[in-house]
Amino acid sequence: MYVEPPYGKDDVTQKLRLMAIGFLDAAEKLSNEMEHGSWDGSFERGQPVLLLGFHATELFIKACLNKLGESVPNSHSLGELNLKLSNVRPELELDVPFGPMPVPSPDDELMELVLASDKNAHQQLRYPADTKGQTWGGVRSFSPMLFSEDLRKLRLEIERVSELVFGSSV
Repeated sequence: MYVEPPYGKDDVTQKLRLMAIGFLDAAEKLSNEMEHGSWDGSFERGQPVLLLGFHATELFIKACLNKLGESVPNSHSLGELNLKLSNVRPELELDVPFGPMPVPSPDDELMELVLASDKNAHQQLRYPADTKGQTWGGVRSFSPMLFSEDLRKLRLEIERVSELVFGSSV
């Protein structure tokens, strides 16, 4: 049994960071097991692996924003979070494996459209349809071999940014 150690309000940043690493570790482990055949793969089993990686990224960006004294948006949008982080310090922008990230645009309407699309990305990993029962459409797939490589790159990105924000890698 593993018991959560006590922590206070001042420890939330470090807790977010440690949880991000835990989610990333789990995503890597499951993706590798699927890739090497020790866990049977399927699209449906790939979705939780993607979600673990996605959530690791979300928590890590929130930990960085918190550490930098910035308000942390109540959002699951990696694009919105990553954009806020890069607005604070451009060198902290993460290269993440979850589709194109919104970039600042002089066209407010276009920016709203991109962010709206990005806001439901986490829902597509969790549910087969939207809140109205409409399937997501398009061709969706999961390749453990490709995602394992994406996760290796994500870990390097998290280590790079972690050095800059926290003064140490993970």
